[in-house]
Amino acid sequence: MNVPEIYNAYLGTSRRAMNQPWKARKNFDGFEKTPDGIICRKLELFFKKFPQISPYEFFKAPYEVYKDDSTFPLNFYTTQKAIAVYTALQKQKQEESPDTENQIKSIKESLKYIASYCIEKGITLEQYCKGNSSYVQKPFVDFAEKRLNIYVLIKLPFFDTQLNSLNLQDKELYLKETFNSIAKYKMRLNTSSRAKSLIDEGLRIISNTTNTIDKTKTKLQ
Repeated sequence: MNVPEIYNAYLGTSRRAMNQPWKARKNFDGFEKTPDGIICRKLELFFKKFPQISPYEFFKAPYEVYKDDSTFPLNFYTTQKAIAVYTALQKQKQEESPDTENQIKSIKESLKYIASYCIEKGITLEQYCKGNSSYVQKPFVDFAEKRLNIYVLIKLPFFDTQLNSLNLQDKELYLKETFNSIAKYKMRLNTSSRAKSLIDEGLRIISNTTNTIDKTKTKLQ
C-alpha cells in the first residue's frame, strides 16, 4: 500500500467502525508534507517491514478491543500500544472455535496463500511442506509471519514429524506459546463441523493441482 491507499484505508476503517459515512480522499497534492502525510509515510514503512499485517485489520483492531465510544486518531497507530492491541486481538482470534467466521476466513486465506505460493514457485504441496526457509521448514516460518492459520498448519503433511524434529528453542521462536497447545487445537479441529472438511478439501485440491502441474513440467523438460 502507498501513502494515499493507507490514508483511505484508515479513513474508511475508522468511519465504518463508528458507523459514520465516509468518502475516499482523491486529491493528495502536497499531502505527504502534512502531519497526516508524514504519519502515513511512517506507516507505509511499517507495513513494508511487516507485510503479514493487514492495514485494514491493524486500523480496525482498537475498535474491536475497546467496544465503547473511543476514537483513535491516525497518530495512535504509530505507537507501541497500537501494536500491542493488534497482537492481543490476533491471539484472541486464534483462540476462537475453528468454525467461527474469523477462523473460516483465515483458513481460506491460508489455503489461498499456499496455493499461490506453490503455483508461483512451480512446486507441489509436498515440496512446500518439506522446503526450508533458512534451516526451518517453510510452513513454520509462514506461521510465525502470520501467513498460515494454526488449523491449516497442523493439517499439513509431515507436520507432526517436523514439529518433533525442532528443538525447544525453535519451537518457542516459531510457534511461541502455541506449541504447548497443539493437542488442544487438534481436538478442536477434529470436532469442528466446518473447518476440518474445508481444510481437507482445500489441501486435496492444492495437492492434485500442483501434482498435475509438476507432471506437466516434467514432461516438457
